[in-house]
Amino acid sequence: MKRLLPLLLGTLIILIGSTITFGQSDLQIFGFFQTTLTKLNGGYSVVSEVPPSIFGTSQLTLDQQQNDYLSPSVQQLNIFARKEIDQNFTAWVNLEITGTYNSRLNWGGLTLQEAWVNYQSSDALNIKAGILVPRFAYLNEIKNKMPLLPYIFRPLAYESSVQNINDEDYVPQRAFLQVFGNLSSGNIIFDYAAFVGPSESSYISSNVVGGYSVDTTDFKLFGARVGLKYKDLGFGISGTSDKSNQKSTIKQSVPRTRLAFDLEYSAYNFFLNSEYIAIHLSPQNTTQNLDKLFYYGTLGYNFNDNLLAYGSYSYITVYDDLNGQIAKAGMKSLTFGLDYKPTSAVVLKASVSHFYGSSNVNLVLNPSLPAFNTDVDVNIRVAQLAVSVLF
Repeated sequence: MKRLLPLLLGTLIILIGSTITFGQSDLQIFGFFQTTLTKLNGGYSVVSEVPPSIFGTSQLTLDQQQNDYLSPSVQQLNIFARKEIDQNFTAWVNLEITGTYNSRLNWGGLTLQEAWVNYQSSDALNIKAGILVPRFAYLNEIKNKMPLLPYIFRPLAYESSVQNINDEDYVPQRAFLQVFGNLSSGNIIFDYAAFVGPSESSYISSNVVGGYSVDTTDFKLFGARVGLKYKDLGFGISGTSDKSNQKSTIKQSVPRTRLAFDLEYSAYNFFLNSEYIAIHLSPQNTTQNLDKLFYYGTLGYNFNDNLLAYGSYSYITVYDDLNGQIAKAGMKSLTFGLDYKPTSAVVLKASVSHFYGSSNVNLVLNPSLPAFNTDVDVNIRVAQLAVSVLF
């Protein structure tokens, strides 16, 4: 990262400088940032019921965390570079900075999110190659475009700041080739996308060839989405096939498939967005059910072009490795928010969220002892203010 940062920043400075100084390029430099003020209270606990005669207590706390803070932060800053090379080819670069980035203090992160070139033969046929976010379900392709979204805190599978949730389990993060397009007839629009990507990031090594990232596997991600839109009603089906890295737990790369359904609708100033994603894993080294599930629904109302309100509910299956075992629990979120746009380039946001869940699992704390009933509880309340600015 320390070697990459000067290169990325230096390249950006050269691009901006060449655009301003020479004025001979149609290169476009733009971006956005979203700053937040977050009040959070709550946490989670993992407590087992155990025999007092063995442990000296009837309840044994295996894991627990409680937080209570008020924190300002630059949640996200993205800088885009776009250039139309000719009438068929377009290049795009997306640098993303998160968490009030400071390399000296190890705050946040800097990521090259996208760097691709797109060939457009027609609306029906586009070929995109490089580093790209694949088209999957409704939100994946636009999840990091915060001014376009009403959320401060996104639905659970798309919010990378949630602890114990690996967003890569639920939606594909990267592709290196995508073929996509759309066909229209009257008010009906059919769209499609098919993509190929690297294996999940846990298989990527930077210690193989001079610090460059190398995908150390032969298996890759394959996926597709098809969608149909009629006036203000849209529906899509997505699917992927790859492998989940479970070597630290069950010593296996587990075949994984994702199947997603998405729905969008708007009428009478109301809007609805929803997704349902089922993740199926086929392990050979365990009889445990490792399948996962995520879904959300957002219902909102546009009072006018500048003001909207929404409510959003989401559910996600959460796994944790406790004492070498895989424990499954479920977490829910309920969010209410209000967005106001004083100008076309500024969005003011406010929201309150409740994250909660309670599950009971059986854990073996010691091979010589039976499994104990274990309660996993999550209870977190969050209030947030934010401003998104396009520049």
